[in-house]
Amino acid sequence: MALVRYVLHDYFRSHRYFPPVLAFAITIVILYSVVPNPVMGSYAFTAVLQFLVVAWMTYGYMEAENETRQMIAVLHAGSVLRFYGAKLLLIGMIGAALACFATAYPVLLNRFDRPPEASELLAALTAHIALAWLGSACAFPFNTRLVPQRSVSLTGLLLVLALSLAGYGLRDELPAALKGAAWIVPPAFRVMDALLRFGQMRPGAFAAVMLFAVVYALAVSGIAWRLLKRRLF
Repeated sequence: MALVRYVLHDYFRSHRYFPPVLAFAITIVILYSVVPNPVMGSYAFTAVLQFLVVAWMTYGYMEAENETRQMIAVLHAGSVLRFYGAKLLLIGMIGAALACFATAYPVLLNRFDRPPEASELLAALTAHIALAWLGSACAFPFNTRLVPQRSVSLTGLLLVLALSLAGYGLRDELPAALKGAAWIVPPAFRVMDALLRFGQMRPGAFAAVMLFAVVYALAVSGIAWRLLKRRLF
């Protein structure tokens, strides 16, 4: 917890959180400034928005410190994995807070065309948190320690984010023998589709999509952790 407090203080002092959080909040306010809005369609949009915003936050924060401060922080943390794990945990906590805001804001201000059901609110909150973690995981491997050239890392991240949202279109364009490759693409498009089709999906199918997104995020983050351990300084 001391390490989490340190990275929290460091992140707030860097002010790198301000542009993405402000952009997220302004977009939410503008979206719901016109009423009424469809429940799950609106939540699908804000969940995708959160996916992109948290990826932006992660990309900007992982190298906010200079190399000397990073070395000292890693020594105090006891390990590279613990240091970067604390950073990812912090981004995940901020993403969860943004998810609560995006889910509750339109309900508290009565911006929907009908009162949402409890199951819809739970599904929306789950999808927002899952996409927040997925966005962080997509950005994490493009740390400058793994991809030193900023132009290359930024281009790679934007390409991954684009593919994450256009997965079904990509699958439809692939030959029949290669359609299974769509499972390699980050499943942001699957979460968005699950929200849009929430009323037509079985609860188990919806839960499976959310679980797949979380497992995918954990797997990608774990691989990046191991690579960073070898190439930190």
